[in-house]
Amino acid sequence: MRLARRPAADGALVTFGIVPTERATGFGYIEQGEALSHGEPLYRIRRFVEKPNPEAAQAVLAQGGFLWNSGMFVFGARAYLDELRRLRPDIAEAAARAHATIRADMDFMRLDEEAFSACPAESMDYAVMKKTSRGAVVRSELGWSDVGSWSALWEVSDKDARGNAVRGDVHLADATCCLVRSDGRLVSALGVRDLVIVEAGDAVLVAARERAQDVREVVAHLEENGRAEHVSHKRVYRPWGYYESVDAGGRFQLTSSPA
Repeated sequence: MRLARRPAADGALVTFGIVPTERATGFGYIEQGEALSHGEPLYRIRRFVEKPNPEAAQAVLAQGGFLWNSGMFVFGARAYLDELRRLRPDIAEAAARAHATIRADMDFMRLDEEAFSACPAESMDYAVMKKTSRGAVVRSELGWSDVGSWSALWEVSDKDARGNAVRGDVHLADATCCLVRSDGRLVSALGVRDLVIVEAGDAVLVAARERAQDVREVVAHLEENGRAEHVSHKRVYRPWGYYESVDAGGRFQLTSSPA
């Protein structure tokens, strides 16, 4: 943070690049350019590389000088907004219009839905970081994971003697190196290895742990078929607590909530 703060104070848009520990395909990569400070791991950003396939990830590791894109940033608000207005004025203007609609609702600050929806949906990396000449990266060795997939969650979880990470009402017999989670119903697994099994009340996921990053394919299938399981869950949180959906139809919804 101390390294990042200095260039950020001078108007740079600084991110943290994680030194790769494996051939990961679930992260984007950053190629580090020239050093900005002698003897310190602070560099210009030469380019961003999209999430690679396994062969490209192996080539990147072999070449060296590439870091995982952590998606964590340090910059001054004015510096970022100046670059956003320069590079994507449509996003900056739409965001300003939406911000002008803010209204208070208990502990929430709500934006007008139409104004917010009119803002183009593009990540910070695409809108600004890949185009700016003010990007910098701190080469970081943090023992970091964004826990962005079920396999990453398995890696950071406490495990039993056979490498299983378990949460909820779960029974395992002769199972090895699995992540098994239940939000309610009993889940039993017999004689399986390297699986992710997740019971979430309204949906169940079973996947090979090495394919857990491909859950986006399942999400795409749900979207294409008009399903809502990836958006709305049985338990819905509100400022006053939560409720759970029991049943729903075209003109009704039956819910329960704690007393």
